[in-house]
Amino acid sequence: MGGASRAADVQLYWGAGGVVDSVVDVTHNVLVPFKSGAFRDAQGTLVDAGVGLSWGFLNTAGQASGGEFNDDPTNVSIWDFACLNPFWLDTHLRAPCGLSPGLGDDPMFLESTATLGTLGYVTTSFQAAAPARTAGGFAMYMLGNIFFFEAAALPAAGTVWTMRDHIGGIYGGKGTDVDQVTVVNDAGPYGFHSFTRPMTAAGVELQGSFTAVNEIVRVTSGDIANVHPVPDPYYITNEYEVSSTDNRIEFINMPAEAIIRIYSSSGVLVDLLEHSSTQAGGSVSWSVRNRNNQAVASGVYFFHVESNDQRRVGRMTIVRFAE
Repeated sequence: MGGASRAADVQLYWGAGGVVDSVVDVTHNVLVPFKSGAFRDAQGTLVDAGVGLSWGFLNTAGQASGGEFNDDPTNVSIWDFACLNPFWLDTHLRAPCGLSPGLGDDPMFLESTATLGTLGYVTTSFQAAAPARTAGGFAMYMLGNIFFFEAAALPAAGTVWTMRDHIGGIYGGKGTDVDQVTVVNDAGPYGFHSFTRPMTAAGVELQGSFTAVNEIVRVTSGDIANVHPVPDPYYITNEYEVSSTDNRIEFINMPAEAIIRIYSSSGVLVDLLEHSSTQAGGSVSWSVRNRNNQAVASGVYFFHVESNDQRRVGRMTIVRFAE
């Protein structure tokens, strides 16, 4: 049953006459659903609603017609919970439950209303012909845990119970003999080993936030080597241009901070482009015009990229057609 447990505070709100108004996982802010364990639909087909992330009461009325685990249908014992789905699906458990596979016997089922009855405490053997002790009260399943409450009356309407569930292992304690009095094994004071378990709260939403700090690292020769013009060679017009007069060449794979100088084949500075961005990998446009805003002629041009202490020189070809 440990796979259905969760580390949480769960509150049960009682209504009148043993009815439960709601069960809420207040740690994860989700409702805990009721599940019967199994039921038959209108066609008589057994529907599996196996207990798990749910709650319910095992009353004597919920014991299967074929019998029950400790052979005493007048009380509810810890072993009777083994006759619930999904444990009932194990054929090895059906025989002790008094059920005959294939003969129409049903598993036991949980109810959403608690009913006072007789609780049986089996202490002497796995399958005792009779419980060692009986008491009045009711039994409850809650998220992988089984509880027996000895009580002369059901909780009053408006009562709120809280279950604080921890995931881990309990150690220590003083074991007693069959007389439940004589101490035969003193393991010392009780303690608890905590254990982290994956989320088992169905329907819960996980939300997180984080702060990201972008840091631009120093440009390397490998970074600046990726800078190049497109298209190359350049023909009027290309895909970056919207008209024959809107000439454009893009220098791509730019570092965050860089300067591009464009020279003619004779070494004359044609234009200077400055690029500044918050991230690397961007581009900078050149209008294919000189510093006097005149369209440059066809020919071979050189570009010089400078970023921090890195330098690169490349060349490109511009081809203009007579208009």
